[in-house]
Amino acid sequence: MLPDVLALPWTPGSWSLLLDGERVLLRHGAALGMAMERENAAWLLRQLRSQGPEQDGPMPVHVWGGYEPPEIEGVDWIAEAGDAAACFAQGLQGLPPGLDYAGQLRDAQGPGAGDMRRLGVAAGVACLAFAMAYASQFIQVQRLEHYNRQLHGEMVSLYREAFPDARRIVKPGLQMRQRLQALEKAQASPQGVLARVADTAPLIAAEPGYSVERVEYRGGELRYGLHLPDLAGLDRLRSRLERQGDALADIGGVEKLDKGVRAVIRLGERR
Repeated sequence: MLPDVLALPWTPGSWSLLLDGERVLLRHGAALGMAMERENAAWLLRQLRSQGPEQDGPMPVHVWGGYEPPEIEGVDWIAEAGDAAACFAQGLQGLPPGLDYAGQLRDAQGPGAGDMRRLGVAAGVACLAFAMAYASQFIQVQRLEHYNRQLHGEMVSLYREAFPDARRIVKPGLQMRQRLQALEKAQASPQGVLARVADTAPLIAAEPGYSVERVEYRGGELRYGLHLPDLAGLDRLRSRLERQGDALADIGGVEKLDKGVRAVIRLGERR
């Protein structure tokens, strides 16, 4: 199939131009041509002429269809008689039989061996740059994952140290915030930890020969680690806490010593 621009008459060392409605067809080689809008033709012709091969004298341009040529340096406009049909008829008559225009088009427009080598080098450089960028990103991801695992381990250790009663730790950051919020809520309420210690401390102090070894608060339960002279004093203290402290008191971890007993009294929520 022959492109319409190659159906224009043409002789070596010249151009052929046809105004076909609002299109301008230009043939500027044996297998070279282009179609352009009429309003853009002047600019494209100037660019093509300025980038074309140098030759002695102006370039003759044969014009059909009544095209009004612009002022272009190095161009000799030659008006030809006839419309588009006459122009194409003249061009088709001048075609030699058996001419392979498709092959000429491939040779004229397709990339050469040098172009392919340059394209290969450019593609290789692009692939190398992509591989380097991917490797750099992969290394950064591995570093971040290592840092994340290390940070997770440190948060788990800190959580176990702060809350020894913790059993299952999945999201230490979230679980720690929840536990701290619960503690803040408990301390802010009238029945909070500090208020309960203030209420129960005088009841413990009323028992002769006592000593408090530790005080803990876990999951809403206040725990006293105590040392008392005997089991009778421990039982009296529990009764006093339940009666006056308005809380259920539970005794655990009783240890018989040479001088007295050691035990843990757990106070649940107030009744």
